[in-house]
Amino acid sequence: MIDEQAKPKGNTLSVNQIAALCGRSRQWVFQLVKAGFIAKQAHGDYTLVSVVRGVIDYGSIRISYAHGPTGRIPTAAARTARGVGCLGSTAR
Repeated sequence: MIDEQAKPKGNTLSVNQIAALCGRSRQWVFQLVKAGFIAKQAHGDYTLVSVVRGVIDYGSIRISYAHGPTGRIPTAAARTARGVGCLGSTAR
């Protein structure tokens, strides 16, 4: 008998659906699964909650690495971002 609390909560998605949802390739999805960001529910099925959490965690880690060990945006990147209007330029 299946324990009701052991059943997955939420919807399940296929690799193709995840790739389409994220605008990425199937290979990218498999890399996130292999790295442990997305947990596999069954053969080729992943819960929506696992996918959302995994993609957010992956993005957070990428951002923190991009900003270096201090977590701050490097000076050159900040200058570039201000130049294109991302951080708000001090020159008016």
